Amino acid sequence: CDKSMQSVNNLRYSGKAAQVVTMSQGCDIEGCDIDQPSIVAARELLPEATFYVGGAELMAPSDLVVANMTGAELTGSLSAILSIWTRKSSLVLSGMRVEEVASLVAAVPGARADSESLGDFTAVRFESE
Repeated sequence: CDKSMQSVNNLRYSGKAAQVVTMSQGCDIEGCDIDQPSIVAARELLPEATFYVGGAELMAPSDLVVANMTGAELTGSLSAILSIWTRKSSLVLSGMRVEEVASLVAAVPGARADSESLGDFTAVRFESE
């Protein structure tokens, strides 16, 4: 794996995707969630990974960071999420509604953004400029 760390937040939604990335690229992975049962499920999916009960502030700096929460939760956690993103790979924020996207994009300085919507939810991928 050419990335130093893969990070996944809110593993109820992202655990399976993280498992595929880890298995296919041989990457280390960390994850966090405020929900203990989600951490238990993630550990079952990814026994070789490290998981924390809490937020992104508990995690090491990471090249690729994926966070799947509501727009309000992403906004509230954005400072901690940005503090661990090394900008060597992507930052993916997902789980927000279309009307929440513009303010989140504006809150991530110095990054190009592209988005994709599925149903009521949107994901935005940021790359360093």
